[in-house]
Amino acid sequence: MNTTIFYFSATGNSLAAARRIASELGDAELVPMSEALKDPKPVGSTRIGFVFPVIAFGMPRTVAEFARSFIPNPGQYTFAVTTCGGTPAGTLTELDRILRKNGGRLDAGFAVKAHDNCLIMEPENCMTWIMNRIRGGADPLPIEERIGEIVEVLRSRRSHGPETNSWAARVFGTAIHGLAMMGFKSADKRYWVEESCTRCGTCERICPRGNIRLGENGPVWNHDCQLCNACIHGCPHAAIQYEKVSVGKPRYHHPKVDVKDLIGSRA
Repeated sequence: MNTTIFYFSATGNSLAAARRIASELGDAELVPMSEALKDPKPVGSTRIGFVFPVIAFGMPRTVAEFARSFIPNPGQYTFAVTTCGGTPAGTLTELDRILRKNGGRLDAGFAVKAHDNCLIMEPENCMTWIMNRIRGGADPLPIEERIGEIVEVLRSRRSHGPETNSWAARVFGTAIHGLAMMGFKSADKRYWVEESCTRCGTCERICPRGNIRLGENGPVWNHDCQLCNACIHGCPHAAIQYEKVSVGKPRYHHPKVDVKDLIGSRA
């Protein structure tokens, strides 16, 4: 296999992007990060990819854990594509920093626009208000508008510096992400379930952290959350809520990715 793409996807945006890249490159294998984390080992492919979403201006915990466990081979070309509803901030530069600790590096890093599926914050909260004013540069473009450019860089194994925002946005985003990661684990105390819950178990199966078990009255969260929204968006009855913020908001998964695909990637 010439290319191995490791992906993490909560609502399908990143899985759809990984599929598109794999299709254009050819001779590529897609591997869920949650599966690869169970048995970290070197991969013989000449190109290694990381595809994942931005959460709270940084990497989801699962992605950071996988990056720390990743064992590079000499001469491997490593790239990353992150999907974001807003700004990537310093996400890709932080990934490069982690990879370098293990003797690797990020040879190319791209940020692409995706559907903003965050239901747990108001659109114009204080953090996004600040970020929108200090981030600098243009918004990321959807992968459909960048796939040709991205694939050309990857095929030729060219260097492409990690795409990011202004210095101020990187510093602010990194600080906010660090604080968020400390609070996210127990933030699942704010989830609750409406009477429409049928105890179908979709939330338990789709959670990338294995953080949910099905109790007598519905899902029970075990305080290892990363607020990726997989359980909220994956619930077929929109029964899972986060405080009152998510009530009445439409649920989402990428139109070309079925919820069953996301459950399968948690196996």
